[in-house]
Amino acid sequence: MSARPARPPGSGAGPGAGSGLLSSPYLLLLLTTLFWAGNITLGKVAALGHVPPFTLSLLRWTLAALILLPFGLRQIVAQWPDYRRHWLKIVAPGLLGITAYNTLQYWALGHTTSINVAVIGAAMPGGIFLLTWLMGQERARGAQVVGMALLTLGIVAVAVRGSPAVLAALAFNIGDLAMLVAVTLFCFYSVLLRRIPPGFGFTGLLTALVIVGALGVVPFFAWEAATQPALEVTWVSAGIILYVGLFPSVLAYYCWNRAIALAGANLAGVMMSLTTVFVVAMGVFVLGEPFRLYHAVGFALIFAGIWLAVMTGRRKG
Repeated sequence: MSARPARPPGSGAGPGAGSGLLSSPYLLLLLTTLFWAGNITLGKVAALGHVPPFTLSLLRWTLAALILLPFGLRQIVAQWPDYRRHWLKIVAPGLLGITAYNTLQYWALGHTTSINVAVIGAAMPGGIFLLTWLMGQERARGAQVVGMALLTLGIVAVAVRGSPAVLAALAFNIGDLAMLVAVTLFCFYSVLLRRIPPGFGFTGLLTALVIVGALGVVPFFAWEAATQPALEVTWVSAGIILYVGLFPSVLAYYCWNRAIALAGANLAGVMMSLTTVFVVAMGVFVLGEPFRLYHAVGFALIFAGIWLAVMTGRRKG
């Protein structure tokens, strides 16, 4: 991977802007994938009738905005002329990576199987690699491409339970199409983050992105509220909303955005494959699902692909 810029976007003042654990892109991406795995698991639970998808998306990002606002507002006010000058470079990724990706993902979970979602999600590392190359941000070398192919095969092996017959029998529907669009838009989000000019306070920038994302969900929520039954508040629905509003939103996006600023979108795309590993682990240790041989084979391919892509980038980046 190419060398990172001296002052990446969002590298201004803010929590974690200095040295320490939050300066390790590997730790940041590990936390991101863990939090997002929990989001997928709870998103499927929500889709079983606990929380409507657009309502969940709006409440998630509204809660995240309220958490971030006390920390980020001062930076936004101090740099308001810069925000006005570069508003489109902030609004575009906010609508793509926060509004569209998450809203479509929640909706897709109510219309397709988790296997299909996993297979479609396996395209994300490749999509990010392709976009960074087309937009001239980063170059993927031969060994990195091989690594990406290995981890993609590993994800697919887990998703189809090691059986080609399962892959051949997959029936794609409108939910699959929605997830494919969501993955594509998140790839653009990850690449567009690198086009935000340097110098923005990191917490302020994240706050602005989340506010844009929350506002973008409002039309979808309005339609859902007018056509679907209202949210029934229970301990389960409240717990889901609190989790998705904090961990996969504030904390995961903070880690993801900062990791991209530190090391680029290609590394983030490769490491995102760990989400599948964590989803399976949660099924085994939390839900008591069995651990099969195809899990071990898939995980071996994933970790081999990550090692090959990351080590090649470290030697030549």
